Amino acid sequence: MWTIAFWKGALERAIRTFAWTLIAQLVGPNVTSAVGVDLLHIGWRDALSMSVGSALISILFSLTVAAVGPGPEGSASMVFDRPKDDK
Repeated sequence: MWTIAFWKGALERAIRTFAWTLIAQLVGPNVTSAVGVDLLHIGWRDALSMSVGSALISILFSLTVAAVGPGPEGSASMVFDRPKDDK
């Protein structure tokens, strides 16, 4: 948890979570609209606060995984993304 690689992974996940949550907030209610998103009438405060909250939850999840998760040691991931050597 105290490595640069851990924080890079955790930050990458948090930024990705923020972006996807914001996109869902902006586009979600207007999916059926053929006109698109009206950027002037979006509840920006609500959309941004939901996105920031999701990013914070992502960081907390990464910290939890680092402490007790099944993933590789020193990683923010729950899964082993590289095959183990069978030597």
